[in-house]
Amino acid sequence: MADVVSNATLDGVTAFSVLGQNFSWSGNYIGVVSVGWSNAPQTALANLNFQGDWQIRQIRFGGTGLDGTITDTTGTGTRTIDAIRLGDAHTTVNLLDTRVYFIRGGGTSADITLGSQTTTAIEINNGTNHITVGSGSVKTILLGSGDDTIVGGDGSINAIDLSDGTNQFVGGNG
Repeated sequence: MADVVSNATLDGVTAFSVLGQNFSWSGNYIGVVSVGWSNAPQTALANLNFQGDWQIRQIRFGGTGLDGTITDTTGTGTRTIDAIRLGDAHTTVNLLDTRVYFIRGGGTSADITLGSQTTTAIEINNGTNHITVGSGSVKTILLGSGDDTIVGGDGSINAIDLSDGTNQFVGGNG
């Protein structure tokens, strides 16, 4: 369990705070949501919950001991994220209705579940990672050293590049 937990709802309208950092919307848009943690050896967990209509250019996590969780509310709003930069610790991403173009990282582990939208690329360099694709599509998945699992859904994956480690692919209906 994390020493410090921060919860924020991103709705495209209401200003929010994550681990003491404040963010506000400008016409349903934010350029960068940068979540940092520099209080090691304490650990932190940043929970970002999505709803409403909005666009964010980049979400990034940074700092030793910072875990992140990103979750959207299904069936509500139109949301787009150009890029998510995963941190050095564990990150969980559950985006069932939110469009994200790129997910990139190299932390200890990531659990990524995608739903009905299209993602251009997922690139994770290290760690033990679990990626589940829903009814949308992923153009490219690049995973580096580590033990990785990819689970296909009703959507499609155009290309997969797996590196060292024990890797597993479970096909879906797409």
